[in-house]
Amino acid sequence: MLKCDEFIGCYGSCDQSIPTGIIADFTGEIIIEFTFNNAKKKIVSNAIQNEEIKIPNDFTPGVIHCVELKKTDKTKIKNLSFKIYSECL
Repeated sequence: MLKCDEFIGCYGSCDQSIPTGIIADFTGEIIIEFTFNNAKKKIVSNAIQNEEIKIPNDFTPGVIHCVELKKTDKTKIKNLSFKIYSECL
């Protein structure tokens, strides 16, 4: 099971993205990996140098999710957890 470094908050199902509070030190793709219902899942997104990394909100509501953010060379950025509510906040 993935261990998370930090809980970043709760978000509504209407939120398009989840702010991480992490400022990217590079421009390029990031990989967001997580496990849901015992299946490993992966989302690919983009990071822009000197801008906050945001995670696309493609997550099941009503659950606390733990994700691992990585660069494409598999360098770990951080493990984060958050909860998605089934309603808009």
